[in-house]
Amino acid sequence: MANSYSCVWKDIVSSTAEIGDEGIKVINLIKAKLGNGEKLDFLTDAWNGDENYKDKYPQLYNLETEKDVKVARRLTSTGTNWNWRRAVREGWEKEELENLQSEIGTKTLSNEADRWWIHAAPGGIFSVRWYRGMLEKTTQEEDNFKYKWDRSIPIKANILNWRLTRGRVPVRVVLAKMGINPQSQFCPFCECDNRQTSTSRVNSFPMY
Repeated sequence: MANSYSCVWKDIVSSTAEIGDEGIKVINLIKAKLGNGEKLDFLTDAWNGDENYKDKYPQLYNLETEKDVKVARRLTSTGTNWNWRRAVREGWEKEELENLQSEIGTKTLSNEADRWWIHAAPGGIFSVRWYRGMLEKTTQEEDNFKYKWDRSIPIKANILNWRLTRGRVPVRVVLAKMGINPQSQFCPFCECDNRQTSTSRVNSFPMY
């Protein structure tokens, strides 16, 4: 996937990394849909299943001369087009190649562009509404806790508030509960007792 994002997508990607600590792996919901093979990496993108070929066939990855080669360069109209730095040897290498060729089978390219889609979202299209709903549904506790999403603040601020109200930000009182002994459990900003309420923790943090 591309390494550069717009400001909005940077916030989204940042928030997915934060909630990943809570067991919500949004990146695992994103799948590649093969089209003309000009955008997807043959080895590092999972374009034919849930695992990329770099991890699945490490022996062949080491033999490949172009680590970032596109699918279109290897999967042509006349069959597979390999470019190894030396001949494939008997044993593990040959076995991996046979398995790879079997997986690819009669896979062909189309005239459509490659694209990424979210299989859990309606129509496979990302939206803030779906993302918020997925977040609330996945993290709903037995006591029916539901975080009220504030549309007037950035998504990363909502994520921070959500983690604060659930006691999942490593502030001093949380560290103390985890057996990590900080110097004091009092808030460094207002010097109030952090054990009182989660609201006090939210209100005492300076906002910029």
